[in-house]
Amino acid sequence: MVVVHEARRHEARLAQAPGRLRVGEFRAALAVRGAHDDTISYVERNAVLREGDTLWTDEKSVAELELERGAWVRLAEQTKLELVALPPSSELRLWSGSVYC
Repeated sequence: MVVVHEARRHEARLAQAPGRLRVGEFRAALAVRGAHDDTISYVERNAVLREGDTLWTDEKSVAELELERGAWVRLAEQTKLELVALPPSSELRLWSGSVYC
């Protein structure tokens, strides 16, 4: 049990560290490709994302990303979003679809 709790605390610290954000709630699937990755993978809730990651939601898929200090970004279905820079100087590039902040 102690290992599980330590892992959760470590993930929480990573999510709050500068240059990272966390996947909050989502429905269906959220695909991601890292800046230096050749393949696309699917992420789970609480996954930590980094600068340079590109995210996709499919049809009937939505996702919420949690930034620092309670800020969030919601991706509507069929959205492609690139995380160019993360807090404290956030820059998100919307390729297609819709986001809500």
